[in-house]
Amino acid sequence: MDKPISKIKTNRLDQVVFLGPLLLCFVPIVIIPFIYAVVMSFMRWNGISSVKSFIGS
Repeated sequence: MDKPISKIKTNRLDQVVFLGPLLLCFVPIVIIPFIYAVVMSFMRWNGISSVKSFIGS
């Protein structure tokens, strides 16, 4: 049996309402540091100086 269109839109709105705050917390805390770590793994840097040089691909 098919669901009415209004029920489908309500379910989608519920998903956005519940997943939105999760993603707003998850992205800055997990995803951005992960991407930064991947980028830094291709750099030569001693951790103190401001000079970072790209070392590889």
